[in-house]
Amino acid sequence: MDLTGKVVLIVDDERPMRKVLGELIKGIAGCQVLEAEDGEHALKIMDAVCVDLVITDGQMPKLDGFGLIKRIQKKEEEKRKKIVFMSADSGSVGKASLLIGEESCVEKPFSIGVLKDLIAAL
Repeated sequence: MDLTGKVVLIVDDERPMRKVLGELIKGIAGCQVLEAEDGEHALKIMDAVCVDLVITDGQMPKLDGFGLIKRIQKKEEEKRKKIVFMSADSGSVGKASLLIGEESCVEKPFSIGVLKDLIAAL
């Protein structure tokens, strides 16, 4: 997936992770990066802005990454949304791979090269 001119939404309850990931994503391609601290906030943003790629953490308060993925997939217009799932818990990564495919999931910590390859393959 070419991110040039695209809108990427990073969803993670840890602000430093959102900031670092945002800078890395901007470095990969000229894109707009938005941030949300949980799934509920992400859905509000997605109601207001057309998002091309969602990069979500698994464990978050209010609405976690699994709930976010399921809510995105329920909306007809969002079913084809590109999603990357990331977690430090390998069990969570395995569970998410059943929802969105193994090629869209990554275990933390990961390198920028792994992230670039994952996004390019979407």
